[in-house]
Amino acid sequence: MMKQLSVFAENKKGAINDITKELADANINLYALLTNDSSAFAIVRMIVSDADQAEKILKGHYLTHMDSVLAVQVSNEVGSLNRLLEDVKACNINIDYLYTTFGWDTPQPIMMIHCEEEEELEISLKNKGYDLI
Repeated sequence: MMKQLSVFAENKKGAINDITKELADANINLYALLTNDSSAFAIVRMIVSDADQAEKILKGHYLTHMDSVLAVQVSNEVGSLNRLLEDVKACNINIDYLYTTFGWDTPQPIMMIHCEEEEELEISLKNKGYDLI
């Protein structure tokens, strides 16, 4: 499992840039980023090179939350996400949300999965031959 930092930011011009500038100034690399917005606020979910340090830096300006996600590497071919989702469905586990990033060392897609039963899903996917980061 990987640490994921969620930042609740005001939905205004430059808000994401303000967050990424603070991370860049602290030499923290972004590996994955997902934003969800509403009219007033946005949730910026991210995987970074140093989640604990990023949280320390950002929590002075934003409401932050640290949790975990599974990072599952899949092949870069048609149907690979569908196969993964079929295997998750076979485990009878509900995915809260997922997003895609690409390999940090390879060009392979990485599916970031958040669910309540992370440990159970991690074991099941490893048993099915998936590479988890």
